[in-house]
Amino acid sequence: MQTSWKYKYVSKQAQEEGSGAYSKPSVIPLLGASTMSAIVSSKPQLMPTAIFPRLAYLCVTKNKDIGGPGTLAQKVAQLIHRHAPKLKGFVPIVGVFSRKVRREWWWRAQITWMIAKGGETQISPVSAVSFPYGAAALTRRLEELKKGKSKHEAHKAREEFRAQVKTQFQEAYSKIQVPKELVKDAMKNGGFRLYLTGGGFRGWGYLLLHHEQVAGGGYPFSIINGFTAQKDEFEDTEKMKEIAREAKEIFRVSDRRRGQVPAVSFLVSVLAEAIPHGIREAHFCQGGVREGVLYNRLPAEIRAQDPLEVATRDMAKPISPKLAALVTQSLPSGTEIHAGVPESIDVHMIRAFANMFYFHANMNKEVSSTSALYSTGTGILCSTHGSSHADRALLALMLEARYEGELAPRETDYRDQLIRLVSNEEAWWTQYIGVIGLILSRAFPAGVVQDDLYDMHTSTILKKPEIRISSEYVDTLGKRGDKEGLMVTFTLVWQTENRDDPMEVKETLERHIKDLVKVGRKKHADQGWGFGDKEGARLPLQGGFQGGEQEWSNWSGVYEGLKKLEQEIEKSG
Repeated sequence: MQTSWKYKYVSKQAQEEGSGAYSKPSVIPLLGASTMSAIVSSKPQLMPTAIFPRLAYLCVTKNKDIGGPGTLAQKVAQLIHRHAPKLKGFVPIVGVFSRKVRREWWWRAQITWMIAKGGETQISPVSAVSFPYGAAALTRRLEELKKGKSKHEAHKAREEFRAQVKTQFQEAYSKIQVPKELVKDAMKNGGFRLYLTGGGFRGWGYLLLHHEQVAGGGYPFSIINGFTAQKDEFEDTEKMKEIAREAKEIFRVSDRRRGQVPAVSFLVSVLAEAIPHGIREAHFCQGGVREGVLYNRLPAEIRAQDPLEVATRDMAKPISPKLAALVTQSLPSGTEIHAGVPESIDVHMIRAFANMFYFHANMNKEVSSTSALYSTGTGILCSTHGSSHADRALLALMLEARYEGELAPRETDYRDQLIRLVSNEEAWWTQYIGVIGLILSRAFPAGVVQDDLYDMHTSTILKKPEIRISSEYVDTLGKRGDKEGLMVTFTLVWQTENRDDPMEVKETLERHIKDLVKVGRKKHADQGWGFGDKEGARLPLQGGFQGGEQEWSNWSGVYEGLKKLEQEIEKSG
């Protein structure tokens, strides 16, 4: 049932006097998720006025629109859908509501599954299964189990309660009717993906972030939205409880949330045991039911859009679509021997890269690469909602390479942290794409679709030649022509009157093609791809994966042929 919203503006004075109100349609009230839920539960047909400075809002809705467990799951699923247009996995929700309504605690934990594709979200036929185990409620329950009991009795009561909760989760798994495709994926890849939301899980995520930044060798982002924790990290409850006890300060974790860590730890450990096939990784999402309600009202084609692509549109220039097309031309298709570009570097990532092509171009060389590197973490794109940390890292590395990749010593640690978020294969391709962008930026320095040159001597307009790029895997590279690798060909198409290349496009490309050759040199494999001492950093090679592990075999200079620049002149008219 579609939510029916109505809005009423009432001045503070009119409210006190009981008169002077007038109505306006179709304005969403600014109420928090917990407030909305509590009001709906107590007055299903009427949300009473919530007072703000000089304003008051009135919302009329229906109980099924937002108040039931099933619709709550749907709204939260829509919220999580914002974090990835294509996703599938389990959706545990903890700490959604923590308000007391009618002397009873309302739903505070739910679990369902979801598959999102093409802007549409599919969840369980039964919507979700709810539990009375929110972070606050569970904290009180665990404390009650210890009251008036000896240490042995308290431990026994806790284990009995643990078995009860585990059984409830296992029964819930059966009720939500998990699709076979999710089960097969979990069996094949080592468990289910979890998409987590709610205050309790969000606090757990900040603990994991704290550990990564303090003891894990550094972590580049401080944003919980899009953070991913692997199985071993997510399930290490003892480590998280130790951090909560001993850390002086934990970013974005209040004393209240810190006190709830034992309860969330209890829930995480039970969840890990109860879910068949285990947990592969956990993705943390940020937002509330209100956002899910609003997001659900958007057309599917809007919901299917990529967050980074949308966020970078304001920075795009008219030439951006052309640049995206040229970068796409430079990416080879996979073969039986050679893998193609990783799926994570898709058309949306390329468009976002092209949109940001000139954003840092007005900066001097001392800061352009650095600013581009930080753009997705603390720069212009840091508030992008729904982008994973891995995607942020990919785009940042591409943009840094597009500005020649020159960094001051203190910035290289941050770059290394970004590299650790992506695979070795992805890291190499970010450099390749970034250098392609560098070459194109030299060919189109002004960022306009067509650079024209007016010849005062002949009173004619000379147009820049058209640039085309092609790439393919070949086995004729090297000095002896017997090495396998990638051949990238730049083709220039001139008009007859411009054959003398008045804008020196050919010279510009030849001057910077050496930067592309450097990407494929053997020393990058020997030196960990030129990014410090990252273990196992290897360039993608002929031969594919070894032993079924995702680690590429040794590089042998197969990109040597990148220095070839082919020029083609086509006469017209």
